Amino acid sequence: MTDSRHSGNPRDPRVVDDLIERAKQHPLGVEFLSSGYIDSVAAGLETHAFTVEAARERLRREGESA
Repeated sequence: MTDSRHSGNPRDPRVVDDLIERAKQHPLGVEFLSSGYIDSVAAGLETHAFTVEAARERLRREGESA
C-alpha cells in the first residue's frame, strides 16, 4: 500500500486530501492547518510545507464557495 504523504508531489490532490483528513482528526484541528505557523503545521502533521499551502488554498476556495 502506498502512503499518499510520500507521493513525490507535495501538491498532489491525494496528498492534500490526506492532510485535510488528518487535520480533522488532530487535537488542534483544521484551524491549526488553516492558520498555524507553517513550519509547525508541517512538522505537527508530518507533511511538506508546500502541502500545507495547497491545503490552505483548497480550504479557502471551499470556504468562499460555501
